Amino acid sequence: MDALSFATQSPLDSVLYSRESPRGIPYAVGLATDNEGRRHTVLAAGEDIDPDHFRLLEGQDLSLRVTENGVRVRPIAEQPPRVQNHLNEMLAREEPPVERRNAPPRATHGEYGTPLPKLAELATTVAQQAAELGLATAMWVHLPSG
Repeated sequence: MDALSFATQSPLDSVLYSRESPRGIPYAVGLATDNEGRRHTVLAAGEDIDPDHFRLLEGQDLSLRVTENGVRVRPIAEQPPRVQNHLNEMLAREEPPVERRNAPPRATHGEYGTPLPKLAELATTVAQQAAELGLATAMWVHLPSG
């Protein structure tokens, strides 16, 4: 996305997934449409917006900013009042805790029950960095059987 033609607000079309970074910080990735009809991904970092609440903002015009790592959703406190009010209304309606959508199941290794590395997160990180740098990438995984 060209930073010069970047819109500071875009409606959130849908939330694609939410995960946890290797550093243990939750985040969500959504799909938004700019003012010229181009679709782009947006990151909602856990320190700015609770990823469990991000899906409640689908259809809302969110305030965004361009960072060196892509388009990021501004914190809730920096969102327009109508977005903040919408989120408060949605949270008031929702009593049970929100489950993370598309969260991968926790994998274990055999009888010992030790967690396997979060391969989906690793692959996503490698793919994002390769795309930003314009590099081709491939990933192989060897899982020992015993």
